[in-house]
Amino acid sequence: MPIFILKQKVLFFIHIPKTGGSSIETALRQQGARQALLSASNGGFMKCTPQHMHAPLIELFIPSSFRDFTFAVCRHPVNRLISEFHMRRDRWENGISFSEFVDYTFKKYRDNEYIFDNHIRPQSEFVTRDTRVFRFEDGLERAIGVACKFASVPFSDMAPHKRRKTGGETDVSRDTLAKIRHFYKSDFERFEYE
Repeated sequence: MPIFILKQKVLFFIHIPKTGGSSIETALRQQGARQALLSASNGGFMKCTPQHMHAPLIELFIPSSFRDFTFAVCRHPVNRLISEFHMRRDRWENGISFSEFVDYTFKKYRDNEYIFDNHIRPQSEFVTRDTRVFRFEDGLERAIGVACKFASVPFSDMAPHKRRKTGGETDVSRDTLAKIRHFYKSDFERFEYE
C-alpha cells in the first residue's frame, strides 16, 4: 500500500492488484510525490509485498489517523481475473486455458490466501472504512485527479498506462463465470458490478 507525500499531505493509495495501480503510482510520482511502502520483496517476514497489503494489515501498520486521504481503484472482478490470467499464462509450460487457470487458482487460494502476492484476494478485503473507491472503468485519471486536488496540485488529466497488455479475447464459459461470481460475490455486491 504505497504512501505518498504530496505537498505535505499523506495520500494513502490502496493498491489492489490488477486495477491500474502501477499507473497511478507513476502519475503521482510525476506530480512530485515522494513514495514509501513499495518493494519487490516481502522483506522475509510478510506474506505479501507491502504494496499489496489488505485491510487488516493496513489497519495494523498505518492507522487512519496517519492518513490524510485514502483511496483505491476497483475493477470488474471478471476483467481483473482475466488480466491476471494474461499476465501469468505464459509462465505455464504447456499453456493453460482460462477455465483451467480459474480452477487451479481458486483451489490454491483455499490453501494460501496470499497466492500470487495477494493478487487473487477479493477486492472488498483491501478497502478500509475510510477508503474512497474509484472504478477502473471510469478511467484512472479520475482517481489521480481527486488525489492531486486534495493535495492542491494541478493534474494534466493524462494518466500513463504502465502495464497495458493485449491478450486478445478470452473465452469465459458459463461454468467458469459462475465460479468467479461465487468467489468474488463480495466484490460484485460492494462495488455494484453486474
